[in-house]
Amino acid sequence: MPETMPLDPKDRAGVDRFFARRKKVVLKRRVGRGGRGLVVLDDPSALWHLDLSSTDYLLQQHVDSKFEGYSLSIRAVAYAGEFLCMYANLSRKTTSNHGVLTFVSPGRFFGLSERVFRTQSFNQKSWEAEIWFGDHDPEYLRHNLYEDEVSTTALNLPEPLYQMIRDLSVRVERLYERMDLSRLPKACFEDRFPASEGSNP
Repeated sequence: MPETMPLDPKDRAGVDRFFARRKKVVLKRRVGRGGRGLVVLDDPSALWHLDLSSTDYLLQQHVDSKFEGYSLSIRAVAYAGEFLCMYANLSRKTTSNHGVLTFVSPGRFFGLSERVFRTQSFNQKSWEAEIWFGDHDPEYLRHNLYEDEVSTTALNLPEPLYQMIRDLSVRVERLYERMDLSRLPKACFEDRFPASEGSNP
């Protein structure tokens, strides 16, 4: 997990210390998705010139995930203590969300099995959408729930790295299973918009 701190506009000294440690940081909204509002900064003075809305923000250590011209992220999925799958997102944008889905395979080297590859687009409802929303899909999530682009290449990871990610995903999933969610501190939006008595959160 990259080093992260909530942005407190009154704590300029704390912000300066964070920049001094990390040199380059990411400003992101605490609530949102899809990389909206994400800004990469290398100077604290640039932060104070931004027109920040009332939305809460985080400062986060910048992690350079550029790989062979793509922004790269790897997702590992585990459920009920079992590893299910691992895939990568390759994107030409600054952020790796909504990129090309790529199979991840253990191998002898770190890299794409094919540098030049074809992709196949799919426009069908994901299995998660049925569980989460039934027949009432939110229009703003259509891209997330229906539209995928899959590559014909694979991302090869050295066997030890592949196994480490696989094991870590299971450990994190088991941690969540054991967690008492009622003991967690409230999210920033829960304090401002508490659920009414007897309503679902």
